[in-house]
Formats: sequence, structure tokens, C-alpha cells
Amino acid sequence: MLILFLKEQGSFRVLIGLFFLFLVIHIFLILNHLALPVAVIYGPLLLFIYWAATEFALKLNLIILHCSPFLLSSSFFIINGLVWPASFHTANLIFQVLSLMLYPGFVFYKCVRIKDQDKTRVLLFIEKLALLGTAIACFMGLLLLNQLIPLNFDVDPIIVVIAIMLVCVGLILWFFFSNTESISKSSAKINLRPPTIHLSAETIAEYSTRLELAMKIDRMFLDSNLSLERLSTVVNIPKNHISFVIINIYESNFYEWLAKYRIDYAMELLNNGKSNLKLEFLGNLCGFNSKTTFIRYFKLFIGLSPSDYRNTVR
Repeated sequence: MLILFLKEQGSFRVLIGLFFLFLVIHIFLILNHLALPVAVIYGPLLLFIYWAATEFALKLNLIILHCSPFLLSSSFFIINGLVWPASFHTANLIFQVLSLMLYPGFVFYKCVRIKDQDKTRVLLFIEKLALLGTAIACFMGLLLLNQLIPLNFDVDPIIVVIAIMLVCVGLILWFFFSNTESISKSSAKINLRPPTIHLSAETIAEYSTRLELAMKIDRMFLDSNLSLERLSTVVNIPKNHISFVIINIYESNFYEWLAKYRIDYAMELLNNGKSNLKLEFLGNLCGFNSKTTFIRYFKLFIGLSPSDYRNTVR
């Protein structure tokens, strides 16, 4: 039921909403001096958000696995009367700091490695959340250090933690507002009558031949930085005419049309004894900037992941 709900509502938006909700609840709990271990859930939620953004399949067993520390520690805290026994307090704080360091660190590392034009805006947003999560961990670490070795701070670290959490709240609100605004602008543009393009059958055939030569003979698809502008310059066809041909002849958009040639080349490599290559290296050989994009398009066109297909040809 949980996975079905995420799919129906859009897992990315639901998870961001949950992250926002936990932030607000956590700020309220801190202000009321309640030490519910909410910080433990931020890391797993950030990981799920990253997975949703990169179209990684969210599985119930993985969700339960990563959320179990929060569920168990919260249950213990509630059963114990909303207080931590003295023997558990320090251990709980250490665990929260580690969770807030490891999860955001991993997500930030993965986001930096991905160069996907379709997801740049989302990944930059996730990177900022990850950095803010790490910052919170640093100041919580100071709280832990203060318990072990009493220090005299000019500013209470918990105030800084709350300030960073408020920045996270503002960042999420900004992201949703700006995202909604851009969607509205895009819709407005779509509603406008696009400029009419009139191309003769001979011109379309000539353009189609030039594009196929550029892909099949010159193998321009191997250029990971190939853009519509660069292709237009090389084949000497206006950008809007290229888009017109791709949409009306190939029934696709530029990125999917380009990815099809790259996936065909990947199939060629896999079928010709290159099945031992690492997926990331194989994707790079075919012109993809990221392993995630390579896998996504491979599944789209072949119906299997590269790993599953590779097992069938070995």
C-alpha cells in the first residue's frame, strides 16, 4: 500500500513533504525540550528522495530497513515516558550525529557524480539539503562534545541547529514555489500557438539522411556533451527543423532520439564480447554522462536493466 501510494502521488513530492513535516515537528519538539530522535529519520528520507529523483525503485524492504532505527528508538523513547535513561542519552546523540554525517555525505557524493541535464535542478536542491544535514550533524557533534567535555560556547549550538533547520524549511518552500512557477510558465508557453514550420517532403528526406549519417557514420552520439545546438551546426540544419524532423519522423524528442543510438551501440558492445565492462564505463563509452541515465534509457528501450541483459549474453 505504501509503495502504491508513493507511485500514485509522486514519490519525490511525497518524500519532500514528509521531510518538511518532520523538520517542523522537530523544531517544535526542540523548543519544548523533548528529545524524540527525529534527527535519525532525516538521513533515510534524504536517501529515499535521492532514489526517487534518480528513478531508483523504492522497495518496501529497503524502506523498512533504513527507517527501523528511527522506529525502534522512537518506540523506546515513548515507552520510557518521553525521556532517555542517562545511560542511553549519549549513545543516542552519537547515533544521531553519525546518521546525519553518513547519509547526507553519501547522497552528496552520488549527486556530485551525476551529470544529467534532465535532473540538474533537482539534484542541486538535494545537494543543498545534504550539505545542510551535514552542517546540523557538526553542531550536534558540538553538543555531544559539550556533554563529554564541558565547554563554554558564546552561542548555544542548539540555536544554530534550529537556525539551519529553518533554512532547510525555507529551501524546501523555495524549491516548491519556484518549481510550481516554472511549470506555470511552461504551461503558458505550451498554450501559445507554436510557429508553423512548412517543410517539403524532399527537404524532410534530406534532413533525415543528414541526421542519420551524423549518427551512424560519424557516430556523433558518442560525444557526451552533444547538444541540439552543436548538432545543428555540424549538420547545417536549423535547430527547430531538427526538432520538427525528430518529432514528426522519429516520433521522439531530441534526448530520447539521441539515447536510442547510444543504447543500440551499448547492445552492440555487449553482444560482441564487452559484457565484462563495468556499467559506468560502458555507459561512458556509449556517450552517457552518468550510470543512472544509462540504466534508465536501457530499461526504456530494451525492457531490462543492463545487468540483467548482460547475464543473458554471457
